[in-house]
Amino acid sequence: MSKSTRPLYRPTVPANDIVVVGAGPVGLWTAIQLKKRYARANVIVYERHEAYQRSHVLRVDHWSLLLYGAFNRQPSEQAFYQDVTGKSVGRVRLAFSRSRYIRTNDLETALRAYASREGILTVNRKISSASEVQALHPDCTAFVAADGAHSALRRELLGPDAVTRHDLQRVVELKFETVNEPRRLNWWQAWQLNRRLPYTVTEHIGRKKGETVPVTLRLLIDKDTYDSLPEMSFKAPLPLGHPALPPSLRDSVAVYLESRARMPEVAAVPASFKLSKLPLQLYAAKNFAVLRGSRAWFLVGDAAMGVPYFRALNCGMLLGSRLAMLVGRNGGLAPKDLPRLVARFERRRRIHVAIEFGIARVKDGVLNLFKSVRAAAASAQS
Repeated sequence: MSKSTRPLYRPTVPANDIVVVGAGPVGLWTAIQLKKRYARANVIVYERHEAYQRSHVLRVDHWSLLLYGAFNRQPSEQAFYQDVTGKSVGRVRLAFSRSRYIRTNDLETALRAYASREGILTVNRKISSASEVQALHPDCTAFVAADGAHSALRRELLGPDAVTRHDLQRVVELKFETVNEPRRLNWWQAWQLNRRLPYTVTEHIGRKKGETVPVTLRLLIDKDTYDSLPEMSFKAPLPLGHPALPPSLRDSVAVYLESRARMPEVAAVPASFKLSKLPLQLYAAKNFAVLRGSRAWFLVGDAAMGVPYFRALNCGMLLGSRLAMLVGRNGGLAPKDLPRLVARFERRRRIHVAIEFGIARVKDGVLNLFKSVRAAAASAQS
């Protein structure tokens, strides 16, 4: 059967179903929380890719899992927390302020298994518009857009100027794997490394998975250097020896790897080195919820807002949990109940944006202060 004549996937759904577009970590987490808060609903998730496309290290804060979250201590919940944190739900609660570094694809695998155990259906299908998914679910009243930073749904629902952005830093990330788990650089080692380099650098060590440990080096670079670099994204990184890399960047990476090579427990996997670049930005959609006739649309994750410094995932999970909590308290998803739910979520939007933007700006200010101190120390030394 040709693609053009293939019948549409048309599930038979009652009016109280919830549809989530985007099965990344935040979309799946939101779907799970909605199911737990509104158990009688059939929650369906659409995802264009059969396999998750990203593989990098991020940080999951325990409090992002716990705050506003629903808990039932069922085996599916316990299995998820054990997979992601290495602890039971009870122990995670006792370590509320702790965090865990994890590969995105590992988190995605754990969330997909969790969602499946909770009875959430995931459908592999590209959704191009809100109208398309509404046509697939004509009786559904609640839809969630979790389709990423370049959300097509956000653009359709709110218009082309729906997002306000603020630039912070420009970053190059070196990612690689080590056979053994390296010790983290202490403050003196990190300071000495930064004094030797033209860029401010930070190092992040992930959780061991199998025989290897993921390591990420972040280099904060200037705009001219950033603009001179070729395209190098998470999905399409460059190898370490690519000829288009400027000498200052190659030399900085070489100095870092030389310093790490002197530590006997570090044995890097040669084929694992990958370079990517990204701008660190703050952005937020002007609305996180909108009524569309007799239906309501809600934005979560990168579709709603983006924050740097390992907060994007955590921010998205908090927002998804908050949405689910409000849905559970709303008393229903009938058309008459939707304006109240949209208004409640919009009131939380202002609070959520203010808190996350404040956290990001404080971190950015500390980082800029460190850059100034480092530059002053380098100038005095020369």
